Amino acid sequence: MAPPKLRQLDTIERYHATRVYLELDTCIAASARYTTADDAVLTKEILFPALRVVIERHAALGICYDRRPDSKGIAFRRLSTLDLSRIVEFSEKDLQTALGGQLSRGWTWDEEDMLPLWRVEVLPGNIVLLAMHHGVGDGLSTREFHYSLFRALQSASLPAYSTSVAVPELPLLPGIFHLTKARPSLKETLSMFWHTILPNPWNKHYSTWTGKPFPRTMSPVKPYVRLVSFTPTESDNFTKLCRSHDATITAALYELAVTTFTQLIKALPDAARYKAIHISVASAFRALLGGESEICNYVESMPCDVRLHAEFSWTTAGQASAEFRRQKAKGPAHLGIINWVAGDFTGFMKGEFGNKRRATMILSNLGRSDVPAVPEGKWSIDRIFFAQADSVVGPAMAMNVAGDGPKGGLNITFTWGEESVEMKFAEEFVSAFEKAVRRMSAE
Repeated sequence: MAPPKLRQLDTIERYHATRVYLELDTCIAASARYTTADDAVLTKEILFPALRVVIERHAALGICYDRRPDSKGIAFRRLSTLDLSRIVEFSEKDLQTALGGQLSRGWTWDEEDMLPLWRVEVLPGNIVLLAMHHGVGDGLSTREFHYSLFRALQSASLPAYSTSVAVPELPLLPGIFHLTKARPSLKETLSMFWHTILPNPWNKHYSTWTGKPFPRTMSPVKPYVRLVSFTPTESDNFTKLCRSHDATITAALYELAVTTFTQLIKALPDAARYKAIHISVASAFRALLGGESEICNYVESMPCDVRLHAEFSWTTAGQASAEFRRQKAKGPAHLGIINWVAGDFTGFMKGEFGNKRRATMILSNLGRSDVPAVPEGKWSIDRIFFAQADSVVGPAMAMNVAGDGPKGGLNITFTWGEESVEMKFAEEFVSAFEKAVRRMSAE
């Protein structure tokens, strides 16, 4: 008997389903460390009952696709049971290696053997690494998963240990296109139109540095991962510095990324050609659309073209803060551009091969992690890292930021692909960026 059909995928969910099926993307991932004062070990006998509670809380953890993911009319179906022994693995890898491994793995679709669209890898030191299909969740969803797991671990009345979990009949939240009419502005529409028809010398995108071109043929995701952590003191100093200049942390990191890229681009042999970069900044709309503590995909990327400049400016960071707020107030309008190609996602994605990349970097900031207040229980949660791997036909690099709370540190995951940017350039960017943040935090 086929699992019950819940609802059809909306446009952005179909986009991600097709992208992963074509092996152009794999997943989003987030890790967290769970500790106790007595150094308890997170065994499957402790973890599996807690995961059962999480599954019974979130409908998105018990679903799969009803047909091949690149099909039109695809829908979500509810699975009847989950076998945790097939979803959770325990390994001895370090976090950076494990993240790279998860970001290299997508989801195979097998009508005879349907699995949910998430998986977990447990690493030494009680580090739980979640990988999730972007078609069912965004970055904040990965953090909500960890919050839910933390709350479950704190419970004094967990269910008995079992590898099998019956999936409850919970309603699945609507997709973002079901909740809002996403329409790009006339200016953005015309800009995209001229970008597609103007020859290179007259096309402003020609002078925008975006790393290597898209590969000419199908190329599997081969991500590189670098983790950077800043201490609670450094994080607190950097936050205070941003506030004193009326800038958000996201805008300050954005401005630092621009100046760091500029310094490296100016050293390239063809530096004279480049005048700008393009950074997409992720923006969540849970406060507007609901689902603030749910697993869902209510996010879009705001496109930001910015001229190269090598000197950091707090004035520019403040202006970026204001612009990000202005764009967010308009709602998820930029998502509407995807409707242009919704009739043939496969053709559009394969048609990107060999073309110039559209973006230099995507910047995602999950914000400060306000750990749920749970009075009872012995567990603590910290060291949250978030990552994504859209590097085949996505931006050249990704910077993903997560905070550990009001008194915690700041954790940044940098990712790029084998085919998206030269290794030396990416490594130099990460090193220079880290040094710049530490220097500012010490001022």
